Amino acid sequence: MNLKARMLLSFISIFMVIVAMFSSTYYVTNQQKSDGLVINLSGRQRMLSQKIAKETLVLSFTKDKAAAIKQLKNTEKVFDNTLRALINSGNAPTTLNPSGAKAYLPGATGVVREQLLTVQTLWTEYRELVNSARNGNDNALRSISSKSIKVLAAMNKAVGMLQKEADQRVSTLLTLQTIAMLLGAALLCFVIINLRRHLFTPLDDMRTFANKVSGGDLHAKINATYLHEFENLKNDTVAMVATLNTLMKQADDASAEARRNAQRTEEALAVAQEKEHRIAAIIKTIRTVAEKAKDISTRVYDSIGNLTSQVDTVNGGVDVQRERMIETATAITQMNSTVVDVAHNASNAAELANDSKERAEEGAVGVRQAVGSIEIIQNSILELKESMLLLGNQTDSISRVMEVINDIADQTNLLALNAAIEAARAGEAGKGFAVVADEVRKLAEKTMLATRDVGQAVTQIQAQAHTNIEAVESTASEITASTEAANAAGQSMAKIVSMTYDTAQQITSIATASEEQATVSEQIEYAVNAVTGVAEETADGMARASGELAEISALTAQLDSLLTDMQLEAAPSGA
Repeated sequence: MNLKARMLLSFISIFMVIVAMFSSTYYVTNQQKSDGLVINLSGRQRMLSQKIAKETLVLSFTKDKAAAIKQLKNTEKVFDNTLRALINSGNAPTTLNPSGAKAYLPGATGVVREQLLTVQTLWTEYRELVNSARNGNDNALRSISSKSIKVLAAMNKAVGMLQKEADQRVSTLLTLQTIAMLLGAALLCFVIINLRRHLFTPLDDMRTFANKVSGGDLHAKINATYLHEFENLKNDTVAMVATLNTLMKQADDASAEARRNAQRTEEALAVAQEKEHRIAAIIKTIRTVAEKAKDISTRVYDSIGNLTSQVDTVNGGVDVQRERMIETATAITQMNSTVVDVAHNASNAAELANDSKERAEEGAVGVRQAVGSIEIIQNSILELKESMLLLGNQTDSISRVMEVINDIADQTNLLALNAAIEAARAGEAGKGFAVVADEVRKLAEKTMLATRDVGQAVTQIQAQAHTNIEAVESTASEITASTEAANAAGQSMAKIVSMTYDTAQQITSIATASEEQATVSEQIEYAVNAVTGVAEETADGMARASGELAEISALTAQLDSLLTDMQLEAAPSGA
């Protein structure tokens, strides 16, 4: 049986005791309603029995016999009608006029009825004597006095029985009220103990637990075992705190991981910037070397032109040509060495650029993982928010139960007031019931005060639950802001990866062009060496010198074109 059913059953039991007490009181007081009238009219019967005797005796002396006889018959009729109503129930005259006002009398039961039947037998004999005396029978007249005494004694005994029966009803009422009061007190004690054990104690434990958690003790526990709703509430609250503790640890871990990823990203960015500066310096060097090589190429081209115009006079200027070709070979060798160095440095820059790209991609993956972790934490915080709302709803359900209890206590107080009013109407016979009704009213007021205290405690729990809900909502907002910031960092890392990739592509192109330039430089060096050999052997074959010079002119033009292309490709990278 759950707590709500227990409390409802307890208060229904108290209410049933109150209803039973009220019903028994109503039943007994309803029976007592006619006791006073019955006893009063029964006492009047004693007076009427003596009045009949007196009027019968007066009849023998009075001159106005008709009036006396009429008066005697009226008295007899009043006595007879009242006696029949007392025995069998019915209307009895409330005055000495048989045709006057009447009141209903309940029929007698038990020994009282037997006594009234005895009175009726005596009344029958007494009435015959009265009739005989009224007709002038002196013996009957002399016997009337003794017979009236017998009727009086029998009626007096009946009145005593009626009085005793009325007192017995009062005693029964007091006994029932005492039993009901004791039973109500026992039920009330049971309800109070039950409320203290299954409602107040769990609420105090939950409040202590909530204070510890709000104070920062997330490892606090509730060691007690409760029933039904409070056990579920305890388990849900403990699970909520455990989940909150886990989520906070996850948030701390994710924050530390995000800081580590950010640090690695900053380091990778610094390396990339350093490599970018190095690449810029390399490109600047390439441009300088290319400008020098172009200048040299131009001068070689001019020299070859001059050499071609002087082919006819080559024999006279072979020595001069040999010296110049040696100088050209030396310059080409230096240029070839420089170009090889440029190609090697460009290759290293390409490798560094690729490494920077991989580091940037690793940083992007780390940022995406951080974003995923923060989104998981965000979902967990939202689930915690729903749990806190459920806790608030459960405390609202407890408040509704306390409102029902308060309404029952209020109705009990109202019933006690009504019972006190009825007791006041009952007069002296209702004094005992008025005392009981006042005690019931006091108990109802105590119940209302206790219910109000419980309601205040539940209100405090609801306020704490709402505070926790607001804190969780604030945490969810902060997690959402962190998620947005992490997403922005991820987008920035994606841009860095893209820029690093573009830089790597450009450096790879520069390395490829440098390698091609080195190849061409080697070919130029070979050609110049060949020209030098031809110059040394010019005495043996001047005819081949013209063809070799044409080839040198073409290679020089090609070198000039390659150097021009290299300058054009290096210009954007240098910018």
